[in-house]
Amino acid sequence: MTDTKYSSVYFKKEVIEKLEDYKKKTEGKIFLYTKRKGIAGEIICKDCNHILKCESCDKPYILFKENANGKREYVCAVCKNKKELSKDENLSCSDCGSWRMEGIGIGSEGIEENLKYNGFKVFVIDAKNTNTKTKIKETLEAWQNEKLAVLVGTDLALNNINENHKIDFAGIISIDTLFSIPEINIDEKILNLIIEFKEKCKTKSKLFIETRLRDAEIWKYIEENNYLGFLEGELENRKMLNLYPFSNILKFRLQNKNIKYKNKIESLLQEIQKEEEVSEEKINWKKDNKTGDYIGILIVNNKDWQNTNLNKNGVQEITATNFTKKITTLLSDFNLEINPQN
Repeated sequence: MTDTKYSSVYFKKEVIEKLEDYKKKTEGKIFLYTKRKGIAGEIICKDCNHILKCESCDKPYILFKENANGKREYVCAVCKNKKELSKDENLSCSDCGSWRMEGIGIGSEGIEENLKYNGFKVFVIDAKNTNTKTKIKETLEAWQNEKLAVLVGTDLALNNINENHKIDFAGIISIDTLFSIPEINIDEKILNLIIEFKEKCKTKSKLFIETRLRDAEIWKYIEENNYLGFLEGELENRKMLNLYPFSNILKFRLQNKNIKYKNKIESLLQEIQKEEEVSEEKINWKKDNKTGDYIGILIVNNKDWQNTNLNKNGVQEITATNFTKKITTLLSDFNLEINPQN
């Protein structure tokens, strides 16, 4: 039987059973990784689904536990803008005025509170609780000095754990949010994260990864330790979608007030294409609904973007074409990114 006091939001059956085993032994160093800090990564209105966002940069607020003054903290992850509310104050929706606001997502402090409720000594390493190298070092030492203790940490903890730290049980509690990040190489980043996690958390027991995305193809490669197969599949997908390195992507971003430059960019591009006798592909423009910016995407074939030659020693050399040089010189002022990650 598992203890029903464990939150199903944070812990699945197998992890709860392992935690209870160590509690019965009253001995063990446990490390639980989560991608996010705080109690909840987003605050959403249950009536209109509006997300509580920062007034300065329009990014979601993160809910943290009560501070020293007994107030709940809502902090913007980007600009650090902060809201503080006492226990008798209610948070209302800025869109519909409702008070039915709910925290969603998994964060380090939420895991910490639930573990403490279940009788564990818990230490936390994240950007909020351990913001100096000294605090990180002290927290790691305190965790290691306890007979039975749990370290809950984000990337900050993973980056500072090494072979000198004893770990009896390790698990990834939250990783699913990474899959929704619109980056070309996000699967590669997830794979590298898990490889690093496995290398640093060499335990006698199995490593646990909690996920709702059990059908994601990446898990098959991880279970089989087939990292070469993953890279081959990733390259095949990029080739099929005509992504880098099989083509080159140029991304322009114009704020709404600068949309007047759109025609100038297109005109300069057309001139360069004619001068260098390359295919006259057009920029595909779309509006970013979140920011209001206009995003322009241009895909350029490798043959137009780079020259590939053998030097006198028989070594392959890649150089920029005149088309590339002119593009990067004349259009770089218009917020141009070359082969962006997202």
